[in-house]
Amino acid sequence: MYTMYCYTAGMQTTEQATYTVTFDRVGRHHDVPPLTVTGGESVLDVALSKVARQHLASRDVEILYSLEELKGFFLCGVQNGGNFTIEVGNA
Repeated sequence: MYTMYCYTAGMQTTEQATYTVTFDRVGRHHDVPPLTVTGGESVLDVALSKVARQHLASRDVEILYSLEELKGFFLCGVQNGGNFTIEVGNA
C-alpha cells in the first residue's frame, strides 16, 4: 500500500490550466518523459502520484510543489526522490 500526499505552497485553485511537468529525475530514473495534463490542481496531483508509483521504490512518498516558484520534488521518507519543474499554460 502506498502512502502518498501532495502539498502545494499557497492557495489551491480550481481553475483549469495546462500543466507541463519536466522531471530532472524520479528516483534513479533520469529519462522520465515530460508530463502534460489539463485540469485543476487535483488533476495534477493525481498525475504526479501515478509517476511516483511507476518510478519510485519507496511506499512512503510526499509530493511537494509550488505553482508560484514552478518547481517541486518527491520526498521519500527523508530522502529526495527527484525534482521537477512546472510550466503553466491556459487550458
